[in-house]
Amino acid sequence: MHVCLVALLAVRAAAALQPPSLQRAPLGRQRHVRFADEAPPDAAEAAADAPAEPPAEEKVDAMTYVFGKPGELQGDMARMGTSPRRLALFGLLGLFIALAGDLFRLTSTLLRIAPGGVQDAARRARLDTYYPIGDFKRYIDDEYGFEVRYPEMWLADQAIYVSRMQARTGAGAVDAEALLRSRKQKGPAALAGFGPPGGGKFENLSVFRSPVMAGLKLRNLGTPTEFAQRLLDTAVAPPESGKKTTLLAATERADGSYAFEYCLQLPQRRDGVEGRILHNLAVASVRGGDELFTLTVLCGEEDWRDREALFRQVAASFRVYGPLCYEAWGPESMRVLKVCCQKTICQACDVQMEIRGQDLCPFCRAEPMSPADELAKLEHWAAKDSAAAVCQLGSCYRRGDLGLEIDSPRAVALYERAVELGDAKAVVHLGLMLADGDGCPRDEARAAALFDALSKTKGPWAPWAENALGRLATDPFVAAGHWRQAAEDGFSIAMANLGMLYEGRFSYAKAFPTDLAAAKMWYQAAAEHGREDAAFNLQRLRAATTSKGRMTHAFRAFEGLLAA
Repeated sequence: MHVCLVALLAVRAAAALQPPSLQRAPLGRQRHVRFADEAPPDAAEAAADAPAEPPAEEKVDAMTYVFGKPGELQGDMARMGTSPRRLALFGLLGLFIALAGDLFRLTSTLLRIAPGGVQDAARRARLDTYYPIGDFKRYIDDEYGFEVRYPEMWLADQAIYVSRMQARTGAGAVDAEALLRSRKQKGPAALAGFGPPGGGKFENLSVFRSPVMAGLKLRNLGTPTEFAQRLLDTAVAPPESGKKTTLLAATERADGSYAFEYCLQLPQRRDGVEGRILHNLAVASVRGGDELFTLTVLCGEEDWRDREALFRQVAASFRVYGPLCYEAWGPESMRVLKVCCQKTICQACDVQMEIRGQDLCPFCRAEPMSPADELAKLEHWAAKDSAAAVCQLGSCYRRGDLGLEIDSPRAVALYERAVELGDAKAVVHLGLMLADGDGCPRDEARAAALFDALSKTKGPWAPWAENALGRLATDPFVAAGHWRQAAEDGFSIAMANLGMLYEGRFSYAKAFPTDLAAAKMWYQAAAEHGREDAAFNLQRLRAATTSKGRMTHAFRAFEGLLAA
């Protein structure tokens, strides 16, 4: 009994030590049922041991071969923790960084081979200050108001930059008056310099600014040849310097600046060798009557033939802009709307730019447009509800500008829209047209309401509104109050109106006391603000109050009483 039990335990232990694949179910639990569709055990084992047949090759196109079947690529990326959208975003970001950083000169190459229209648009966007377009990059100095192009491989003179920053820091960066005083310093000051890498002692570009006496014009210094020769003899190569100069050419550019070409021979060296000869191109321009800007680009005479075409383009690109008239913006200062960028410029500055041939927009550097293009651009901005553009378009219809026919009703409608958009200038124009019945029924009450609301804003157009209220007033004392308020704000038309009121020139103001002394005072003030009619009235009034003219004035006054 015990022997049988030990034998059974040994069999169990041996079965437990066998691998699972060789273990069999207990004999008591094996089922000996076989279905008809089951293969015999020997046949199944034979089928399992038989070599598998190779699957048939599936033909796929190139796209499926690279990206897989629909959904397969997304599935693979999902298992990697990414997505096609993320890859596309990172790809675009990498492309943007490459273009912005000019990686492998990619951006420079694209701008070089781009069509002319694309290059012009890039220049208007000032992209050429970062990337070369053609063979040049551009330097724009917004502080002093000038620009110049320079060869793309040249580098800026960092010593000049550091010097300017130190001067600005010493003057006090937050003190505008101190900065202005620093600009009035004596002697020329270097504003910019460029040269080839590794130093350019005998091949470089420089821009200097010098304060000059107020009211100076280049033509006051003589012809271009006379000016250039005087500059060479006094500043470039004075007699004691040992330098020699030869003036080759001198001309006046369309913008009024002088351009000249000369050769400069340096002093003899200590070893007796003759000094090097440098070929120079220079441009001199006066701005505002008290600032002289000079550009000089030079190289060795032996290199001039290879550099000539490049340097002449550099000299031709030099432009001085910025404040041109230095007139204070008073209440009557006219603003000119630049349609290209919707910014305004002083009318006097705009005239000076036209005289000097500076046809680019001082703000966005856009090229001048034809009347048709300007009208299309103005209508484009007006369609976007630009208040200034809508008002300007109304003025074009009112005056017949840009090839339009005069259409007063259309002008009134546009002024109405501009007023709704909050344009103060349109309020003045609309009020005047309502008061005169120009293009609309006469409505002095509404005009007065518009002017009254505008006068309370105390903005730049408030004096215009005060003057218009004085014009609409039927009571001379009320009119005098409005005109006096406008005159105190510097409005010269109101000053002239007060002069005529005190002289008794208005027929409806007979109840207003005549005061010739006050009339002279207001005429004088208006004349000092540039009113030619007030200056004429002042001279007439002074002549009338002389010993001989006083009698004539009395007779005219008596004739006026008889006529009344």
